[in-house]
Amino acid sequence: MPKYVSDEVLETIAVVGTYDEVAGKLKKRYGDFATRVEFSLPVRRPADRDRLRAVIRELREG
Repeated sequence: MPKYVSDEVLETIAVVGTYDEVAGKLKKRYGDFATRVEFSLPVRRPADRDRLRAVIRELREG
């Protein structure tokens, strides 16, 4: 797919980032406009679950 869709196009239609970046990027793009968001982050290990919880906590804190 990278052959057909550039990173620039992808980031125009999606918020792309690491666990540490995604909450900040969502808040920057949508601010107070979005009251709900849906996203997918892989949870393969218990540590991933903790990281996902941290992302959710950061989003809820505003």
